[in-house]
Amino acid sequence: SHEHLPLGEDVDFPYSLDGTCTFTLDFDTNAAGHADDDEIAMVRRILEDEFGLDADATAALMVEAQSAAQSAGDLYGWTKRVNAHYSMDEKCYLMEKLWQVVLADDHVDDMESAMMRRLAGLIYVTDADSARARQAAQESKDT
Repeated sequence: SHEHLPLGEDVDFPYSLDGTCTFTLDFDTNAAGHADDDEIAMVRRILEDEFGLDADATAALMVEAQSAAQSAGDLYGWTKRVNAHYSMDEKCYLMEKLWQVVLADDHVDDMESAMMRRLAGLIYVTDADSARARQAAQESKDT
């Protein structure tokens, strides 16, 4: 668990890390038009295991994220806030959690790959750091 990371106390949803994971999945779902059941299950697991949320809090957060994603329009305003509130370590941790979601169904389609590249660029995560985050996500999936 990452208690030292912003989890909603100091940072408004969806800029907290738990909100960000959920928000990004919903943004991706809106962009791609679908979310795989494995990806949704992975977001639930991350929220419950990494952030210690119970099932009710997880469900509420996912509903809130869907609403935020539908009203967001694009990632630029969101990434501006992430850049203002997250350290580089937090951004890399976020990328690892997002890669866990993308890799959950054992398939990375072109839309997901493009979204991850775009997101990494917008939050100033290098290709090398994103690759390390992807590798860490893959390794955690394989254990």
